[in-house]
Amino acid sequence: MKFKLIIALIATTTVSTFSAQEDMIQSSWKLKASYGLNGTQSSFVNWNAGDRNNIAVLGYVAGSAKYEKGNIKWDNDLGAALGEMK
Repeated sequence: MKFKLIIALIATTTVSTFSAQEDMIQSSWKLKASYGLNGTQSSFVNWNAGDRNNIAVLGYVAGSAKYEKGNIKWDNDLGAALGEMK
C-alpha cells in the first residue's frame, strides 16, 4: 500500500510540474493536465447480510499534449488510475 501511494504522489507531482512548464514551451504545443484523489468509506451496524466496513482511495492522472504546426499534427493522451480498498 505504501509503495502504491508513493507512486501516486510522484505521478501527481510530475503532472503538476509538466503543467507549470506550459508557458516555456513553444506556442505550437498545447498541454493539459488534471489529477485528483477520491476517497470513500462504508460503515454498517447490525447489518443482517454481513458486517463488512471498508475504506477506498483512488488516485487518477490525465494529461494531453497536442502539437500543430503547418501540415504536422500530433495528439498524445495519457490516463492512469490507481486504487486500494481495505
